[in-house]
Amino acid sequence: MRVLKLTSTLMLLMFILMGVSSCSNEDENIGNIPSQLIKTWYMGEGTYITFNADGTGVYTETDDVYAAKLIHKSSSRATETYPFTYSYEESTQALTIHFDGETMQWTIVTLSDDTLKIKDEEGELITLRKDATSAPVIDINLLYNTWISETEDIYTFNRDGNGSYKAKEATSANDITYEYDEANTLLTLHHIDGKVVRWTILSLSNNTLKVKDNDGQELTLTAYINTAWMELLYGKWGVAGQTELKFTNKDGNKRFTIYEGEERKPYTVPFKYDEYNRIYFFEDGTWEGGYWQVTKVTKDILSIEEFGLDEENTQGRCNDIVPHPRTR
Repeated sequence: MRVLKLTSTLMLLMFILMGVSSCSNEDENIGNIPSQLIKTWYMGEGTYITFNADGTGVYTETDDVYAAKLIHKSSSRATETYPFTYSYEESTQALTIHFDGETMQWTIVTLSDDTLKIKDEEGELITLRKDATSAPVIDINLLYNTWISETEDIYTFNRDGNGSYKAKEATSANDITYEYDEANTLLTLHHIDGKVVRWTILSLSNNTLKVKDNDGQELTLTAYINTAWMELLYGKWGVAGQTELKFTNKDGNKRFTIYEGEERKPYTVPFKYDEYNRIYFFEDGTWEGGYWQVTKVTKDILSIEEFGLDEENTQGRCNDIVPHPRTR
């Protein structure tokens, strides 16, 4: 089996606009809807969504919030409701929601009596709860990223409890360690100068980290977008002088090559990448699943981790593939 086939399916789902009327699925088979889904779910920030057993539902926004999770537009009214219809595909656990001429695709990740986790079209994991007064559900796996604060300080959190911190005015980053107390959603950061910072995580998504600091102030950090790392990736990478991998970009056509077997036969596929240092491969024009997370890339060293559909690390850190200086 090819190396690329070892990953499971995980890709940012594409946003689809199909111009379907809100009643377009009246004659559709709405599917074998799970009984646990049939209730009102709290989405956070004053927003709720209700799924009825007959394939209808209603979305409610309150308290002058930005209703981006479903309706993709803002409202300044105190309370508004928006009806929709939906269907469910049991084999893929896909929810197809028809709203105001749009069709949206959600995928159920987990579903219990009290919690519903879905992935939206953009691949963002959203947690919905039965009770609006419940403590927020934090998926700490979303923390493992690089974040920039409103004051332009940059924090990086790795999976092993290590990371880095760079103040806006600093010329380089300093190492930090951290630990997470799940029961209290408490993130404790230890700086090399002995300073300890404690953040209570209020909410966490792919793109936004909201915390309350030691002084009770709320801070918002956003995922740090940096694609300069990709320029370091292009070229040949190998072990002991023998090329194992190659990334190229010719006239905008990005290609990945792996050299297989004793004969070192090259196998090449297109690839794409995002601003979160993730690489997606396409075989026969189709994305086969999973992604590579680039954890470190310099002019001499490339380290990656491999992930599948459930965002579980499938092979650990792949330093055994490309740990040595590359050849060009």
